[in-house]
Parts: sequence; structure tokens; C-alpha cells
Amino acid sequence: MWNGAFYLAGYSIELLLKARICKNLGIDNFFEFDLPVKQEFYRVFKNHNIRELMMLTGIYDEFVRLEIQDKDFVNHWSRVIKWNEASRYKVNKTESDATYLIISAKIIGVWIKERL
Repeated sequence: MWNGAFYLAGYSIELLLKARICKNLGIDNFFEFDLPVKQEFYRVFKNHNIRELMMLTGIYDEFVRLEIQDKDFVNHWSRVIKWNEASRYKVNKTESDATYLIISAKIIGVWIKERL
């Protein structure tokens, strides 16, 4: 049960970052990436790497400044970036693991949403 919560918390951050990238690039519908013309363009951010996606958002400089100033933010971010797509295959997540990631994902998610 906790594996699913852990898994979905990470995807929530991934999708928020992709929404911010779309805003930054003026893309109305991220999910049209199967059109041949767009496949090459979307390939750059059609991944699950939270760090790489953050760098493409257009808010990376603001993120770095906040990271320097706010140690609590850094702690939450460090939990979020430990998530990866392969997390769904790990079956040893505890309630505590899921709870901490969900809390961190909410805090980071709010920060990203404020920039959408």
C-alpha cells in the first residue's frame, strides 16, 4: 500500500514540473507529443528525472536562490529528488517513507504551483 503512495507522490512533482515547462515554452497540450513533428522537440523533457526537469522550468534560478536561503526547503527537495520512476518496483517502502515523501511533495508542489 505505501509503495503506491510513494510512487504517486513522485509523479505529482514530475507532472507539476512538466506543466511549468509547458508554460515556459508556450505549449498548450503536453500530451500531444505523439505527433511526428513534436516528437523530437518533446524528447528533451519526456523523462522522469526531477533534477533535469527542474532545470528546464524557467524557474531554476529562483529555485537555487531559495535552496541557498531555506534549509527546510532543501530537506524537502532532497527527499523529492530521491524518487525516480523505478520506485514503483521497490516493495519495501514503509508508512514513514511514504509519509515523509508525501509531505515533502506537497511543500515542493505548492512552490511549483505558485509559479504556474
